[in-house]
Amino acid sequence: MSTPATQRATVHRPVSWIGRTEPAVDVVAPATAELDLPQSSCAPADFEDIDPGGRYWRPGHADFGSRRTPDFTFGDPHAAGIFHSVDDGAATIHNRGDEVVALLTLGTEVPLGLEILAPGTSAQLPAVDLLCYVQGARVHGSPRVFGVVWMSDGRSMPSTLPVPTRREFLDQHYLTPWSADWNGGYTHQDHRDADADGLSFQYRTGGSSITMRNTGTEWMAVLHKDGHTRSVTELAPGSQVSFPVSVTANTGQVFSVVGRREGGSPGRAPYRSASGTIHPGWPGRPGTATHYGSVVIMLGTVVYSALPKRNLYLAWSDRRRLRVGCRRRA
Repeated sequence: MSTPATQRATVHRPVSWIGRTEPAVDVVAPATAELDLPQSSCAPADFEDIDPGGRYWRPGHADFGSRRTPDFTFGDPHAAGIFHSVDDGAATIHNRGDEVVALLTLGTEVPLGLEILAPGTSAQLPAVDLLCYVQGARVHGSPRVFGVVWMSDGRSMPSTLPVPTRREFLDQHYLTPWSADWNGGYTHQDHRDADADGLSFQYRTGGSSITMRNTGTEWMAVLHKDGHTRSVTELAPGSQVSFPVSVTANTGQVFSVVGRREGGSPGRAPYRSASGTIHPGWPGRPGTATHYGSVVIMLGTVVYSALPKRNLYLAWSDRRRLRVGCRRRA
């Protein structure tokens, strides 16, 4: 097997930009060293095909890899609905916002890459050491960065421009078991109409699974137990998720559905101080929790339900609508 071609790339590592512990491959400030990077499999023409309007910071632009620091602006990843998760040593970037974002990936084991991430979609990064810049479209010509994901030895490392974790995202947008207001009671929550929002469940007595369906347009989340661990699973618009049920359990298995929080206060995007130092931002105050209701199953029987139940005929009708909805979104 032939050795991959390499290109000589300028490395920039100002402490003010990437901190003292991050790897020296940020290509954004005065040059301090050089590094052999794999030759990109994307020629400039390929980057033009991916980003024909030049809306995102990338190879082929005058301010990419130059000796002069680009005039960066920064966006709030919490407000933009951007977060990352790590599974089996690979990071996945999720876009739950309304804006199309771009992922610029670089490292010694991967070619320079650019991927466009539409709202409601996710992208898994290669399971190697790398940096990934999550960015929005340029503002008045300046690159706009939401955050940087740094992966090393299969772990997400601290970054001066952190991208929220899945847990942080869920806590910001939903009521979760680790939320500060988890024990606040229903008086501090807004009840939402499950039927109006297209939420229903299907369970057959003695069955080994329960299915939650969302035929509406709102994002929801199901709070449940995965073994002995409390878990949160998002329920996207036009989707359905099934959860295992133990028919021999003599204690209630609870499946609670919550909606997106409402209101709250804005946070602060990362910013550059007068000295030129880059500082991380912070999330805003989470809004008021919302909920739809719960289903409780014990010994294979529904013993409590505050959610609409769909019979088999309606379930098939829902399934058809889900398929149509998925095709329309595609």
